[in-house]
Amino acid sequence: MSTNRKRAHTPGERGKSKHKRSDKESLEVVCRLTPYEGNNPCLILADENTVECTPPVGVVQRNGQPNADKVYEFGRVLDETDTQKDVFERCSVDLIEHLVAGKNALLFTYGVTGSGKTYTMTGSSSRNQCGILPRTLDTIFNSIQHSVADKCVFFPTGKNAFDIRDKREAREEQRRYRLNSQEKTIDEDRFIETKKVDGYNDDYACAVFVSYVEIYNNYCYDLLDNGPVEQTPPSLDVHMDANQMVYVGKLREVEVSNADEALQILAQGDTRRRVCDTLLNKESSRSHSVFTIRLVMAPSMEEELYPVQDASRIVVGQLSLVDLAGSERAKRTLNTGDRLNEAAKINQSLMTLRQCFEKLRKNQRRAQQESVPYRDTKLTYLFKNFFEGTGKVRMIICANPRPDDYEENLNVLSFAEESQSVETRKGVDRLENMGGSRPPVPRKFYAGWNHEIDRCRPPALLDPLEVFPWEDVNRRSDDISMLREYSRRRGEEIGDDQIHILLNGLGEGLRSRLCVSDYEGSIIEELKVKEEELNEQRTSDAALIKKLKRENASLRSRLLVYEEDNGDRVEMEREMRRVREEENERIRVQRGRVEKTLEIANGGTSTVATLRNKFNERNEMTEQQIGSEGRPMREGKMADRNGYYDPKFPGTSHRRSQSASRVLDHQPTHGIPTGNILRPKMPTNSRKTRNLKADELKSSAAYVLTHQEVDDEGNISTSLIKGDCIPTAGGGTAVCFNIIEKVTHHSPTKATTRL
Repeated sequence: MSTNRKRAHTPGERGKSKHKRSDKESLEVVCRLTPYEGNNPCLILADENTVECTPPVGVVQRNGQPNADKVYEFGRVLDETDTQKDVFERCSVDLIEHLVAGKNALLFTYGVTGSGKTYTMTGSSSRNQCGILPRTLDTIFNSIQHSVADKCVFFPTGKNAFDIRDKREAREEQRRYRLNSQEKTIDEDRFIETKKVDGYNDDYACAVFVSYVEIYNNYCYDLLDNGPVEQTPPSLDVHMDANQMVYVGKLREVEVSNADEALQILAQGDTRRRVCDTLLNKESSRSHSVFTIRLVMAPSMEEELYPVQDASRIVVGQLSLVDLAGSERAKRTLNTGDRLNEAAKINQSLMTLRQCFEKLRKNQRRAQQESVPYRDTKLTYLFKNFFEGTGKVRMIICANPRPDDYEENLNVLSFAEESQSVETRKGVDRLENMGGSRPPVPRKFYAGWNHEIDRCRPPALLDPLEVFPWEDVNRRSDDISMLREYSRRRGEEIGDDQIHILLNGLGEGLRSRLCVSDYEGSIIEELKVKEEELNEQRTSDAALIKKLKRENASLRSRLLVYEEDNGDRVEMEREMRRVREEENERIRVQRGRVEKTLEIANGGTSTVATLRNKFNERNEMTEQQIGSEGRPMREGKMADRNGYYDPKFPGTSHRRSQSASRVLDHQPTHGIPTGNILRPKMPTNSRKTRNLKADELKSSAAYVLTHQEVDDEGNISTSLIKGDCIPTAGGGTAVCFNIIEKVTHHSPTKATTRL
């Protein structure tokens, strides 16, 4: 390890008493590291209680000095090897034990955006992804399943308290509830947690109420509001009751009888929660959410599972599961408008939470108490019940080891470590010890068993028997009465008064033993039913396995056939690929040539444009030379009016204009005067030259070379050799000669040969 590593300082440890008060307990912090597969993580698990923070390369302090490695200690550090179940058992199980004992507890997640807070709290419905909240609901109902009263017996008063209806009102309310309730679909594929906790006093009847609050832009909204989903519910105020406990006014608390109902309520609330896509998180929570589970308990009547009509004996345990929105930096998220305002409100509430913790730590070290700013935000005001009242508080820090989150992780980890010195008062036991003579069976079963036994009357006549008919005893409802009557008559026959004394003492013990025996018998029957169901499932699974084996064998045989032909197919595909590549290469070469030709033909210079016009006009000339009867046109019509004939422009309709490209007239250096009457006449835009240069050819469209010869008899022959100037690919100019005109002198006395 690095030698410049230093231990992060915890200010709360200074001046702290060595002996913690027995009625106080510290806020516990659990750190969970997000799985990270990149290079150079900034957070490394050192051991199960320590995380090491290493600065990325290039990150320095404001003063330019390099950051040192820091080590932070927490109650537990969890990494990617710890499953969702491990997180639940470490962070939530003991809080459920507090709840069923009538105590309060708070569990909240804290961290930067995109660090896995919502995943840790809720997750999804699969076994490996199921989060803390669904597992908590399953575990609660597994632990109190035999003590849950019927719905509508308990009801909230609206002032952070509960009351009990009498039996007649409860039946009426249950009837109205069944008429108004709608059948809801249950997710049968979801994972169900089977864990249960001990500690619930089943001398109490209970009910479970849940609520779901969203704190958005420092306003409280009821996510379970009955209004339309697309309509924003009205904001709610936060009040304080007569016991100085903070609560949200007019909040809807829904009674649920099982975990499935509670999860349906949770899903209903999630449809209203504000979630948005940001640069750092695809599903970023834009608000804090508080899901509260309240376990309402009251002593039950002896004869049945119904609470006694005394509201003062009601005990309420509360477990709040809070998913805090992540802190954000505007320079990283690049938020604007509403997103920027939301981030500001989120950061403000988290900063106020830090300030409250700082004040609490100072008040623990000083005699003079300072005011804690709970009221500055709705979030901290709701937390006041746990920090000023009683209950266990636990914080889960979610941190992402990616290097980009290094600076924000430093702030989060430092705050979390300092928060461990905040103390809260322990919850006190508020459940009464009923101390009855009930045998060790659930109260719900015991009440039903007693009702069934007491409903039976002893037989009127029972003939005295020398031997009690044990073979007739089949655990019927009248077994106890038969046994008691038999024993009484038997005592009268033999005149033994001790039997009556024994009957009075052993009656209740025998009744309790029979009750336990019947309860164990019912458990055995339930296990037999489950065994039959498992056997049926096993038979079904065995049939499915056989079917899959047959399908697997069929697939293997087909695979062997395919593998035999696979070699030929691969070779054919390889040959086709080679032919295709060769064809593509040939097409590519041809396309390159065509593109190069088009590039030359479509050039922007005047010479190339002139060449293109000449090609087009030559095609038009060819079409005009062929008449309607297929005869070529007379050459006389192709003569230019100036006496200059150009086969590319045959006819007056295709004569070149006076502004066309010029003709270069190349004259001999020493011309011989001929005195001819017939003389060549050049176009007006022609240019004479005696010393030809390459640049002159580039700027000309046509080229005429004048050549003179003298024969032996002294006759002069003048030839005009005409051609076209064509630019070459190398940047030069080539001349393509296409016609020769001659003017020749002859003596009139010389004989001529007629053809």
